[in-house]
Amino acid sequence: MEFGNAAEWAGAIFTGLGFGAAVWQLRASRKDAREARAKAQRDEEARREAMARAVGVKVSWKPPHDGPPPDDFDGVTPVDVEVLNSGPYPIDGAVLVLAADDYPKQVVYGTILPGEHIVETYDVRRLEVVFGELTSGATLEFTDTFGNFWARTGQELVRKAAPARIC
Repeated sequence: MEFGNAAEWAGAIFTGLGFGAAVWQLRASRKDAREARAKAQRDEEARREAMARAVGVKVSWKPPHDGPPPDDFDGVTPVDVEVLNSGPYPIDGAVLVLAADDYPKQVVYGTILPGEHIVETYDVRRLEVVFGELTSGATLEFTDTFGNFWARTGQELVRKAAPARIC
C-alpha cells in the first residue's frame, strides 16, 4: 500500500481545510442573515409603533359644578376632545370611546388624514368627574396603514388584537 508523497498529502490537507473553511463561512453567513432579518423586523415594528404614537388624543372634562350635583342637573357633562394625526399616513376605522356612567359613548371618525386636527365638544352622561379623571377617560381606537390595531389614550398606546367596534 502506498501513502503518496508529501505534495499529495499537503494537497489533501489544504483541500480539507478549504472545505472546512467554506462550511464555517456558510454557517456564519446564515447566522448573520438570520440576525439581519430579526433586526429588520424589530426596526419595522418600532417604526410602526412610532407612527401610531404620532396619533394623539387630548381630553378635558368640564364638570358643571363643584360639590354634589344640584337638583336641576341633568347628568350630562361636556368634554372637550382634540384628536391629531401628525404621522405621515392616514389612520382608518377611528372610533373615540368616552367613559360614561351607563355605557361608553362612541364617536366614529372613520378615516383621519395626515395632519388632520379634530377639535370637538361632546355631551356625555356622567354625574361626576373626579379630579384624577379630568384629563382622562377617552380612548381612540384605530387601524394604521399596515393593518395593525391600536388603542390610544392621553397617556399610553396599546396594540389590540381586533379592530375598533363600530356600533
